[in-house]
Amino acid sequence: MTKKLLIISSAVTFATVAGLLLAVNAYLAWSVELSYQAMLLSLMHVYAACVVLAVAGTIILVVLSTYLSSNAMHKHIKRSNASLKLSETIAQNKRYTQVSEEEKSVLDGIDSGVIIMDPATGAVRIINERAAALIGHKYGRELFYFIADPEFNAVLQRRENTRVYREADERVYLFSFMFDSVIAGQDCILVYITDVTRIKNAEYIKDEFISSISHELSTPLTLIAGYAELIRQGMDEENIKQATETIILQSKHLSGFIKSILKFTRVDADDDLPFFEVDVSKVIIETLSGFTLTAKEKGIDIISDIAPSVLIASRNEHVAETVNSLVSNALRFNRNGGTASITLKSNPASLTVEDTGLGISEENLSRIFDRFFKAAPIDSEADYGGYGLGLALVKKVALKNNWTIKVDSEKNKGTKIVVIF
Repeated sequence: MTKKLLIISSAVTFATVAGLLLAVNAYLAWSVELSYQAMLLSLMHVYAACVVLAVAGTIILVVLSTYLSSNAMHKHIKRSNASLKLSETIAQNKRYTQVSEEEKSVLDGIDSGVIIMDPATGAVRIINERAAALIGHKYGRELFYFIADPEFNAVLQRRENTRVYREADERVYLFSFMFDSVIAGQDCILVYITDVTRIKNAEYIKDEFISSISHELSTPLTLIAGYAELIRQGMDEENIKQATETIILQSKHLSGFIKSILKFTRVDADDDLPFFEVDVSKVIIETLSGFTLTAKEKGIDIISDIAPSVLIASRNEHVAETVNSLVSNALRFNRNGGTASITLKSNPASLTVEDTGLGISEENLSRIFDRFFKAAPIDSEADYGGYGLGLALVKKVALKNNWTIKVDSEKNKGTKIVVIF
């Protein structure tokens, strides 16, 4: 193609130059009144130089055209190769992302987030609906969620299996990065996103639980050890009697506290046990009989209105512990000479325990079901005893049985708690 172009260009150039030179020679011969041949011979060297320049220009033009054509061809080939490479990459990514409807349903049905990324580019190969919703990712886009976060970006740069916690919408999520994963014979980065809110809350509750137990145990143990040491060192008979009474009192406190802890934790230990038909009326009557002496000592009248044969699906100990905690509080926080009313209705099945005590302050009302929380009665700094686990136990049992609890309390007008079974 280049040789053909060179021949045609040379022929056209030579013909054009020759025509121009002959025309110029004729014009010059006419203007100076010389013969045409004489003028041609006298300017032969000028005409020869013009021919040489024309030939050189033609060669330069052909060479330049050839270079430009070759460069364009090279760029075309490069673009073709790039397009081919891109097509191969797209095809490869399609092989990764083309999952069957059944496989997609399985991935989207997983409650945890799953992301499969390319180890070289960090591009997303596969992402299920849960992960896409959590990080706000859309198909066909880069995973800017990880790139924009310095900690996530550092993890991707280090290429080390690690775990990162993140909070979003009052939930805690665990991002597990696994860089040595192989799926469908291909290396990949697997990111597994798990909702660990309950686990984190459980850890917090456990730490708080241990802290509260340590606090409750420290005082009686310190008193017992202190008075025992004083007795060992030698004390008079009157002081020994006082010390032993303190030791016995604190020992009973510890014993009661341990029993309360065991009751509280036992509720979680019987998760696998089934519910049975429980006669709530019978359980309440039996439980109330144990409070007769306590009520008499404080001059409190227990008024009961128990509907007969109220049956619910639960566990006998769950009902007994609920009644025991509510009635115990109604007597402990009541006034001397007050009343405690216990009412059981059948339709709907509900238990109401109401006292004429000092009531609960508004700021403490939302915390009375917290573990180890003991709300001091309004206008009183007296120690009414207890371990702060009674109402917490009632709440835990209610949640396990899907019961509803309602509390109504007013300053100096007592407290009413309703449990709807």
